[in-house]
Amino acid sequence: GDGGDGGSEDGTPGFGALVALVALIAAALLATRRTE
Repeated sequence: GDGGDGGSEDGTPGFGALVALVALIAAALLATRRTE
């Protein structure tokens, strides 16, 4: 398999979901700070 579409994939289950969750929280914080 030489189809490297996941560069840093160490096989950690739910890592992508964790990153997405953190990004979502960060975006929400930025949005609230920009509104204020």
